[in-house]
Amino acid sequence: MHPTFNCQLSQLLQSIAAGDLTARMDGQFNGVFARMRDDANTTVAQLTQIVGQIQASASSITLAAGEIARRLDVPPNTLSSNLNILSHADLIESRRDGRSIIYTARYANMTELLEFLMQDCCDGSPEICAPLASVAISSRCIPEGQA
Repeated sequence: MHPTFNCQLSQLLQSIAAGDLTARMDGQFNGVFARMRDDANTTVAQLTQIVGQIQASASSITLAAGEIARRLDVPPNTLSSNLNILSHADLIESRRDGRSIIYTARYANMTELLEFLMQDCCDGSPEICAPLASVAISSRCIPEGQA
């Protein structure tokens, strides 16, 4: 295989694995290598679009306190206390809609908390937090204004 192509493809895949969906291959290649470069770039572009759509959908998920309590089968007073704690920690936000209070997750703040906890508890043993690290990294791709 073409050594420069291999290097660029490896760099592209490493960037994607690290959560960077802005990386692209830009080398001047011919024939099958040019098609593979174009296919890799198209794949990353489509992945970026899909992640953006998922994040837009996730950021629009809001629930009233009563609905949260029903779904979690939690007494309303217990839920209210927990939501108040999350709100003071800036992990959720709330707004009044008529008689209901609507809650929305603050994903960027949750990601920061998750990253802090992983650094603190996994220090010296990164393999323990590897699955959580990939979630934290991928959640960093939230488009501006969506956090």
